[in-house]
Amino acid sequence: MIQREVIEGVQKQGANESIRWVVDCSPAPVSVVAVTVEDVTATPAVDVSGDVLSGSALMSATTITLPLLAGLTAGRRYVVRVRYSDGVNTVEPWFRIQAE
Repeated sequence: MIQREVIEGVQKQGANESIRWVVDCSPAPVSVVAVTVEDVTATPAVDVSGDVLSGSALMSATTITLPLLAGLTAGRRYVVRVRYSDGVNTVEPWFRIQAE
């Protein structure tokens, strides 16, 4: 069975930091379909991708380097989803970020 949530748990990112997160993928990526960021602090979650992501995702053999993630609000929780294709299947790993 494919594990979709990253095993490292909740990641921390400072409100003044800009990070290009890297996701190690299995199965290996052939194309990136979408990268989205949702603010899940309140219900319902709000898609903030256009406000916090810049640039494009990059692929190598088994990793996807995400667009630059910046401008998070301290105290808020986010979920980053990376939808990609392995050439046959579409897979969507995700991870949580706690902004500090």
